[in-house]
Amino acid sequence: TQPHRVMGYHPQLSTTIWPGIWNPDWDKRFEERFGYDPAKAKALLAQAGYPQGFEFTLYLYTLPGLPEILDIGQAMALDFQAIGLKPKLVETEFPRVREMYRTRAIHGGLFPTRHAGRALEVARNVHKANDSLGHWYELPVIEERLEALSRSVDVAERKRLLREIGDHKFNEFAEIPLFWLYADAAVNPKYIAEYTFPGVITGYFTHLEYVKLAP
Repeated sequence: TQPHRVMGYHPQLSTTIWPGIWNPDWDKRFEERFGYDPAKAKALLAQAGYPQGFEFTLYLYTLPGLPEILDIGQAMALDFQAIGLKPKLVETEFPRVREMYRTRAIHGGLFPTRHAGRALEVARNVHKANDSLGHWYELPVIEERLEALSRSVDVAERKRLLREIGDHKFNEFAEIPLFWLYADAAVNPKYIAEYTFPGVITGYFTHLEYVKLAP
């Protein structure tokens, strides 16, 4: 587990586009905030009024380029059960889950996703309440900064706003940062001499401009 689980933020990919949006404090505090600690998890559940845990739905489906989701979800269920939670695994098709979160009909459930490592793109897609297709985690503190981003072209100001969105998500546990899977791209050396691929899974290949053809 590493700090770039702050969804859409990556210490290398994001800062290449927006230098300075990565907060070094996330690295220092990550283990204390999000580290693997079953005993602490049980204590926090009891403190929150759930000493016997609670039930929730874990939706599982396959996605192009990520067929391992079913196996990963089953492994995650074992970790949830180890701290007293009661996950209900529901194998379904992704369009059914997509319809639920687009219509705001999914509550108290978990589902896997994939996305590119671009902070602004992720925020626009899933953190906007009014004109977004993915209603996942929405609060005015993020909406206000996205609105300010749409009006500003100043690099320093945009960096500040994006870092503040990241700070909020990190401090308020907006996501459950479990792990990040990188994809490998296989190429035929007969045709491709080099392909610098960032390893993010989006359902299609990206960064094709970095493909170098074999002589």
